[in-house]
Amino acid sequence: SGGAGDVAIDAAYQDVRAAFRQFVSTLSPNEPFILAGHSQGSIHLGRLLIGDISGTPLEERLIAAYLPGAPLHTETPLRPCTAARETGCFLAWNIFEAGAEAPRNFDRLPSPTESGYQRHPGRTLICNPPSPDTESAYTAFLPNEGFSEVSGRNGCIDGLMRIVRRTAAAFVGLQLTSGWYHDMEYSFLWMAIGQDAARRIDAMCKATDCSF
Repeated sequence: SGGAGDVAIDAAYQDVRAAFRQFVSTLSPNEPFILAGHSQGSIHLGRLLIGDISGTPLEERLIAAYLPGAPLHTETPLRPCTAARETGCFLAWNIFEAGAEAPRNFDRLPSPTESGYQRHPGRTLICNPPSPDTESAYTAFLPNEGFSEVSGRNGCIDGLMRIVRRTAAAFVGLQLTSGWYHDMEYSFLWMAIGQDAARRIDAMCKATDCSF
């Protein structure tokens, strides 16, 4: 962190920003869109939301932003989704086994700002993953093991999404650190994410003209 690391992460962001501007230029006027990133990509999209989207006409076209795998905290200027059909907001989650500890300094990773990145140790992390229409939206991906939430809204405890321990060797091998399913943060919830996006698209299209 710091020094050359900050220069590198800023350089990566400039590519993300340029790609987004090219993407927007291909859309029809007022056409809505969804953003999705993961890990460092979620951090970059958070900065994009703050600096290029929030408070602009683009914000009204944002269906939702899916930003898992990043330590986004409750003091971010971004607006987390709080309802199933809300638009213009973001969802974030980090998946850990119940009882597993987050990596050392996890909450000190860079958080996005309009002009760059800051580190906010000790801040409460945001956890508002997409909710499934039914429990089968979780278990469909794991037919032999199922997906069990621990407690609270979607298993969120202290800003982390908690799941029961995965016993299959394949899942153990997919942990980034002990008990952290970083590489699976989309895969575990892929059906729930699709259902969540469909609800928000429907809400956007009922409020605006989606015939492009």
